[in-house]
Amino acid sequence: MEDGPYATPLGRRDNARELIAELDAIFATKSRDEWSVIFDTEPDMFWAPVNEIDDVLIDEQMHAAGAFVEVPEANGSAMRIASPSDFYGTPWEARSGAPELGQHTREVLASMGRSEAEIDALFEAGTVA
Repeated sequence: MEDGPYATPLGRRDNARELIAELDAIFATKSRDEWSVIFDTEPDMFWAPVNEIDDVLIDEQMHAAGAFVEVPEANGSAMRIASPSDFYGTPWEARSGAPELGQHTREVLASMGRSEAEIDALFEAGTVA
């Protein structure tokens, strides 16, 4: 890296494909855990692994930061991703999960002035679910 095509930012940019291919080959020689041990011994290197989805779901900091919420569902509750928006002084809590397909169709159509017969006809025709 100190000389040759990757010695400068411009050189790294112009040779990015080759550089990435070389780095991919190097990183493929060890597992993430093995690289972690090596990187952790470098005092001037700040790094963090890119997590797999399963790692994110059990990450203590993600939970401490409120990234997940338990949402009540018909058969208990389920962990879901929390809203990224947080408005100071406006408490929020998950009250329910997303509705099932068609869960409120009759109510919505009735609120629009449709009669029971019209709503039944829409269901029978497959127009609504």
